[in-house]
This record gives sequence, structure tokens and C-alpha cells, in this order.
Amino acid sequence: MAKNNRSETPKTPRLVRNKNAATATAPLSEVKSPRAPQPASDPDSFERLNELIRMRAFELYEQRGRADGFEAQDWLQAEEEVMEQYRKRTA
Repeated sequence: MAKNNRSETPKTPRLVRNKNAATATAPLSEVKSPRAPQPASDPDSFERLNELIRMRAFELYEQRGRADGFEAQDWLQAEEEVMEQYRKRTA
């Protein structure tokens, strides 16, 4: 039997600092989207929503003083906030 050499992907999203300092520290409301949201079936739209969620989750992490152990809570709160904004824009 052949061995599977693929490494497992972590289940918890990793929060990675954005190299662009201007958007990394700016509140989500001030970050400009490069284009209008696309239909949910558009893979680019899905990627953009994930990026916005990741940025907001990182903001929440920083607001908490970079305390570890709240990754899932930050992600879920960020997801809720970003999706609410998305629904308002696409309604």
C-alpha cells in the first residue's frame, strides 16, 4: 500500500499578519474592496469574503491584546459581521 505523503491541513484557520501595513491596522469598515461583491457561486467572491473574514478576525485578536485560545470565537464573530455586511450590500 502506498503512503500518503500529503500533510494534513489544519482545521482551525490561521491568522496571518497582512504584509500591507495600511490594511492590516485599518478597521474593516475603512478597507476598500477592489471590486463589488459577486454572486456567492463566484469562486473569486468566496475568496474575497474569506479574506475579509480573516482580516476582521485578526482585528478582533489584536483588540483582545493578542490573547491565544479564542481563534474559533474570533473567526465566527468575524464571519457573522462580514456576512451581515455582504447581505446588506447584495439585498
